[in-house]
Amino acid sequence: SVLLINDTSADAHIETVGVELNTPAGSATLGAVSSGSFFLVDDENPGTVTANGFRLASRTIRMSERDGVARNTIIRTTSAGSSMELIMSMGDNSDEMKGIDLELSSAYISADDEYAELLVSIRNDTVFERDKTFEIVLSTSPQLSFDVIIEDDDPYLPIAGRLNAKLTYNYSARSANCFATISRTGAITGKLSIVGQTQPFKSQLDTRGKAVITIAPVGQPSMLLTLQATDAEGGFDLSLTDGTTNSTSSTKSVLQNYAAVVNPCPEMGRYTYASYGSTPIDVVTAATVKVDVLGNAVIAGRAFEGTAYTAFGYVDGAAQLTAMATLYGGRGCIAFGGYLPLSAGELGGLTVLINRPARAGDATKLGAYVQSTSGTVCRYSAPASGKRALDSWSSGSGKATLTGAGWMAMFSKSLSISTQNVITAPVDAEKLKLTLSPSTGIFTGSVILPGTNKVLPIFGALIDLPTTNGYGQGFFFNGLKGGKIVIGQP
Repeated sequence: SVLLINDTSADAHIETVGVELNTPAGSATLGAVSSGSFFLVDDENPGTVTANGFRLASRTIRMSERDGVARNTIIRTTSAGSSMELIMSMGDNSDEMKGIDLELSSAYISADDEYAELLVSIRNDTVFERDKTFEIVLSTSPQLSFDVIIEDDDPYLPIAGRLNAKLTYNYSARSANCFATISRTGAITGKLSIVGQTQPFKSQLDTRGKAVITIAPVGQPSMLLTLQATDAEGGFDLSLTDGTTNSTSSTKSVLQNYAAVVNPCPEMGRYTYASYGSTPIDVVTAATVKVDVLGNAVIAGRAFEGTAYTAFGYVDGAAQLTAMATLYGGRGCIAFGGYLPLSAGELGGLTVLINRPARAGDATKLGAYVQSTSGTVCRYSAPASGKRALDSWSSGSGKATLTGAGWMAMFSKSLSISTQNVITAPVDAEKLKLTLSPSTGIFTGSVILPGTNKVLPIFGALIDLPTTNGYGQGFFFNGLKGGKIVIGQP
């Protein structure tokens, strides 16, 4: 006899009790069956009752790979019922893991049985992977389901390389960039760039490939940066918990380890970029992007109101670029993220976030707000010496389309371009002048608003070159609103 104590606390799992007969006294002998087990099913945690009169003893079972079997119990909640076969299947689109991480079996409950045991066999492999959760669905009507969490018991073997991740904080209104280098011993060195400052950090991955790092920004509450390895091939999840709002931003990244001679960064080269905003800012920024053989990226350009910046970042093996620069005396920033094109003339997409301190009467104030835009990036190939940067223009002619900043409607101007890459308008009351830099794809110049003598600087980048659809896109500065200019073929 085994005495059970009926407590009043809810248990999260079924409790398994093993019993064994041993040490017989005198002339007594043990029979063939000398050990067994039984399960204590908690009655303070009833689970979900179905219309078919069943409930599960536990909705979540956490097991280690080495445990071999996950056990649950289905309990009849009626005094009598019919016999039925209980077939288990995978839910949550995890059927592809059946036979890899676990095996399912069926159970049978007779009309007189009060409960039946459900067994899920767990495969104990030797490969590191993150803990996994699987939904197991029973063939009851309506369906009952429970989760099996498999805790991996294999150690993480660090891979040397660099991580690059873009995160947010302060209700996602602020950008943060994380760059980390991991050694073969699991040592971590890196920096977290946030608005106004960059915080260096050091840490060490534990045997499960995890590190939780406290970031203490100057004048701000502390943050928690978490790195968690997800597989044996260098995959990582990164998350940032904001100390002010307790909001969390997370992203995935893969370790990169470019070698200049053996495997240089496939995206190395020069790009041009122009981003698109909404009224009253049509073009938020134009810039060049330069990537070296190690995947380091430098973005140099100007924001919509003329602020120059140089953003630093990194490109991973999936052509994902992340870069950031602090602006406005440390009170704002510009952050980039997105994919770079692989071939010259091919187009890709980047996004940019600009945080700017609010200003009185500013229709585009970005203090607590984020100016989020999408844009176009082109892998730029400089023309040969003596050729026009816009070489696709027929006979050196083209047009400029200008909008905003004092003009009530869009208007176009005929243009000519010389082999010295100087663009002029033959009949030009606005004195539109542009000069292209063939080496970078950037154009600069100026224009005068109609009816004024005010000279407005122009800044822009060539896009979609050297294909036959080449054009340039940029903006000119006019206080807070700015104007947009597109130059291209006739």
